[in-house]
Amino acid sequence: DCQGLPANVCRSCDVSKDPASCLRCAKDARGQFSKKPVKYLINKGSKAQDACAVCAGLADATQKERCFECILDGKRCSTCVYGSRMWGYGKPDIAACLACSAKKGGRYVGACNACAQSSSPARCFACLDTQSLQICNTTQQPGRDGCNIGPNDQTPCDLCSNAAQSDDVFRQCLACHTDPNVQQECLDCGNIPTTAATQARCFACVKAARFPSFASTGCAACFSSWLMAGKTQSCLQCVESSTTPAAAKASCSSCVDATAARSQALQQKCFSCLKGTQVKDYSATCLDPSMRR
Repeated sequence: DCQGLPANVCRSCDVSKDPASCLRCAKDARGQFSKKPVKYLINKGSKAQDACAVCAGLADATQKERCFECILDGKRCSTCVYGSRMWGYGKPDIAACLACSAKKGGRYVGACNACAQSSSPARCFACLDTQSLQICNTTQQPGRDGCNIGPNDQTPCDLCSNAAQSDDVFRQCLACHTDPNVQQECLDCGNIPTTAATQARCFACVKAARFPSFASTGCAACFSSWLMAGKTQSCLQCVESSTTPAAAKASCSSCVDATAARSQALQQKCFSCLKGTQVKDYSATCLDPSMRR
């Protein structure tokens, strides 16, 4: 009986896997609670009633009831429903997210949700059980209050699960993310669209480069498509070298930029300039037009 319910909610329940439980959820007084849409939506403008059909589609009876409870009571675990398409790296698994959040607690709901739609959920969920993650609760700010991951942000577990093309690279990626100075380089190495061996070489560079601050970069750029053919290794050696100042490492790839087409001699002159110079602007000093063929 759809009496008193919006037409769109009736249609959603009618085509759901369990229309009766969907309608009970939709008619529950708690489901009428909000005129304001929730923050993370399964569809634009979604409210609790709109999520009833999603919960009704779960096969396990216990998970289904938990799902109804999450959305009707506005609990943190409702993110598993409303945010099920939030990241979209893999097919969302709401039941797995709910099970994870019940096991790990409210602070981990965002992390569970990210794992549930990652490209390798099993690896990601296992990671949540073994990694020490500093996840903020909803009243804390990342970077303060002793935490560095927002309550609905991605974590190294799902970032590395989505990116790594082998289990060995996955472990390298996790190790990379333990250093707050190289977060961007970790992401960039993981996003190199090539082989596991290439990703592994990039993560090895990050470790060897010993970047002193989050603003330091250089490794991932050595794998860019705009480099001269066969020059990745010389670029990496420049970044990894202990004699290359941290501020100069980001310019190593520019020495072998294909558009500049420097001769071999000028490539070496460029690398030597980066390694032997302490200046504010490495681009102006070592990469100016006079340093071309």
